[in-house]
Amino acid sequence: MQRVRSVIRSSLPRGATETISYKIPAFRHGEVLIWFAAFANHCSIFPTARVIEQFKNDLKAFTISKGTVQFPIDKPFPASLLKKMVKSPPSPKSKAKSVAESLALGFAGPAQENVLKSRRGCRFCRPPFVL
Repeated sequence: MQRVRSVIRSSLPRGATETISYKIPAFRHGEVLIWFAAFANHCSIFPTARVIEQFKNDLKAFTISKGTVQFPIDKPFPASLLKKMVKSPPSPKSKAKSVAESLALGFAGPAQENVLKSRRGCRFCRPPFVL
């Protein structure tokens, strides 16, 4: 994992910081770019789902899911691929600043609608959202 950490650090933009997020090490540059961790039988990197989708063909030799790439402890992850993944451009941010704006722009789903409904009409909370 020290090798993975050093490869990631060498690929990050200036000003990126190391942090702990979700109880595992991560690197942040405005937003978290990548997480990494070691487990009993494998190691994992957790780039965003967008990065995994972008490098799907290069990751065929590994176990992947929506947000995780797993590799065996005894077989190191290719440094060149890891560098490319870390250097890939960040995901575009939504211009919405709130759940209500996300809903209005069509980015929110049923869970966000429930948040809006639960906040409406409560006399102890802030005034209801105006859509």
